[in-house]
Amino acid sequence: MVTGPAGEAIWINEEQQDLYGYEGTDGQRPDPRLIVTAIRPSTDFSADRAFLEKFGVTADPGASEWWIGMRSGVGVVGIHRPHEGWQAVLEDEDPRYRYALVRLGFETAELLEELRDRLVTGSYEARLVVEDVGPKVHVLDPDGQEIEIHPAPPAVG
Repeated sequence: MVTGPAGEAIWINEEQQDLYGYEGTDGQRPDPRLIVTAIRPSTDFSADRAFLEKFGVTADPGASEWWIGMRSGVGVVGIHRPHEGWQAVLEDEDPRYRYALVRLGFETAELLEELRDRLVTGSYEARLVVEDVGPKVHVLDPDGQEIEIHPAPPAVG
């Protein structure tokens, strides 16, 4: 366990051998067009960025007042200015149970229209949303939570 910048407990696990009832993938690899994004609400971008950099996670170019994408070899942590109603930390008197609250998202290398159509064909509620920050796909997960899927940034280098 490590304590994050907001005093929250962040647990770091080794690769799980006991799945605790979860289903394994039997060696299947995830779709390489999708990258998991943990969206971390933050009011102190510099503290969160410095914290994540200690783990070797690096910032994408093009940060804004609302977003810094922090990339590792397997995923992205998006430092995001909180929207109204977003809670960054689940408070508890015991620091071991004071957790960072993150949202799940994805980036995709697939054309958004094709991804939306593929999800709809698979019986998921998905739609293309175009806003001033750019297009994205919104899809409802099996628990009814709306997930955002953004286009992956262009490769650097």
